[in-house]
Amino acid sequence: MEWNLIPGKYNVENEENPIAIVTLNSELSFEYEPVAIWGKIMTENLGLTRVLSNILSNPNIRHLIVCGKEVRGHFPGDAFLSLFKNGYEINSGNVSIKDTIAADPRLPIKEDSMEEVYSRLKNQITLINLIGETDLKEISKSVKSCLEKRLKPLDSPFIINFKKTKDAIIIEEDVALHPKIILKYNKIYKR
Repeated sequence: MEWNLIPGKYNVENEENPIAIVTLNSELSFEYEPVAIWGKIMTENLGLTRVLSNILSNPNIRHLIVCGKEVRGHFPGDAFLSLFKNGYEINSGNVSIKDTIAADPRLPIKEDSMEEVYSRLKNQITLINLIGETDLKEISKSVKSCLEKRLKPLDSPFIINFKKTKDAIIIEEDVALHPKIILKYNKIYKR
């Protein structure tokens, strides 16, 4: 399987493992845990979209653990929880996460494909809410619990369709992203 990863600040361990971990604003290491991918997320729109794209494009990933300290002002952890619990809405051609305290809950996903994205997310991923938890022993307990469930991989990867525009900027790992831009694989597009 070729894992279609969008660039970002994360660590890839074993793509066959069923767990992804988002550490929000905390510097935590899971290099000795049986995870597929782990890393920080700083924003509720582009950051969350990157995570969604990276986990859905690997059918082996069946669990997402959201842990660490929340990012004040952006609240990507709350955005994840709200997306899973409350879903999304489409207003004026924009896909937005419902009922979140996140600053800009708009996702740069094509509105006509969002239902398929959401359905795949709910079918593929079990979300484990450990927001605020930074104790590696406690997080490891959740990792072990996920492994005990032995969920089978889905049949195929899922690729998210992003909005497109004509003005593109190449993504660099350390670039600071802003909610006025949108993402497509290794490029950022201005809104």
